[in-house]
Amino acid sequence: MRIPVESAHVSDPIVVPERLIQTNARGRGEAGRAWTERLPAIVSDCAARWGLTIEGHYPGLAINYAVRVRLADGQAAVLKAGFPGEELARELFTLRAFDGDGAVRVLAADEPNGALLLERLEPGTLLASEPDDEKATAVAAGLLRRLNRPVAPGHPLPTHAERVALAAAQSRADMARRGEREPAWLARALAVHAELIADHPPQLLLHGDFHHLNVLAAEREPWLAIDPHGAVGEPGDEVGPWLENRAERWPRGDAAARRHLVRLIAQLAAALGVDAQRLTRLAFVRVALSEMWTLEGEGPNEPARFERNQLRCLRLLASLV
Repeated sequence: MRIPVESAHVSDPIVVPERLIQTNARGRGEAGRAWTERLPAIVSDCAARWGLTIEGHYPGLAINYAVRVRLADGQAAVLKAGFPGEELARELFTLRAFDGDGAVRVLAADEPNGALLLERLEPGTLLASEPDDEKATAVAAGLLRRLNRPVAPGHPLPTHAERVALAAAQSRADMARRGEREPAWLARALAVHAELIADHPPQLLLHGDFHHLNVLAAEREPWLAIDPHGAVGEPGDEVGPWLENRAERWPRGDAAARRHLVRLIAQLAAALGVDAQRLTRLAFVRVALSEMWTLEGEGPNEPARFERNQLRCLRLLASLV
């Protein structure tokens, strides 16, 4: 999209939240801290080049910086700045591949500086606000049917199998360094994963981090996805994050929660055209992948990990595999 350019309007100093500074410093070291120090200049430069009026950043920023802006013609937009590198490049590639079909549109990009100018989704209500789990899941399935599509050869995205292999190697190495025993679910998830990829399923474009906090209400469509990680795999590889992020709404007792989970899986399987048992196995592996990521680095506190919805979902899925 061609951006009409005129003088930018930056009425107030660009403030980088302390939480965002600390998160990037912990995760990326000196490079992360240096990037957060450059953030005000990056935002000001993009505003000047793209003729943006800055209206204020979003609350709760922890990893990326996002600020409400308006184009010279009055169009509402969002300027998002992330740490430049592979993650940002994959997000940009994936959003451009979606081309606004089921996801937020990219209006302009400055990839070297990690800046994306995106359409603003208003009212921006999170799909998490839908109290009915099955209604929310119907929305999710409808979006996934549109987002999962063929991807051109030579794409820069990792396959789901590559993500699993990398996370397994890293989490095992970090657990060994910390002197921790490997959890039983890890070997089981990897064995199930090996059986699934042996079938050579079709490889499609995946959002890569599809859950109820990454789907927003919009004006041009009822719901649109944001913040893709970008990966390639089969459609069922997407459902794990959706399930684990809804686990807080499930019944407290395991038997009732398991019945609810089975209903959701059946609903998703029918909508995505995937066998329910295969979808259960795919979801188990994908939730296990999320747990592998938490085991990397210094790892989480053990009691806290067992209290998370992620691990409860993993345990219930394991009982169904």
